[in-house]
Amino acid sequence: MVLTFKYLLLIRIIDENFDLKPHFEHVRKKVCVNVGMIFKMRRLITPHVLKLLINAYVSSVTDYCLVVWIRRG
Repeated sequence: MVLTFKYLLLIRIIDENFDLKPHFEHVRKKVCVNVGMIFKMRRLITPHVLKLLINAYVSSVTDYCLVVWIRRG
């Protein structure tokens, strides 16, 4: 029995009840890892590079298919 699966990369992970909690947990973990990586480098980079890293590694994860999520709700 499959408990979770990926579907067309639009809805990352859903379970058998079409609950999005597994997807949100996946996004949370990914953001935490990326923020931790950026936090370790904060003294070595300029504010401009910090902004670029946040946009590349954090915002891109949280904003992924945001239009689809908004229209779904």
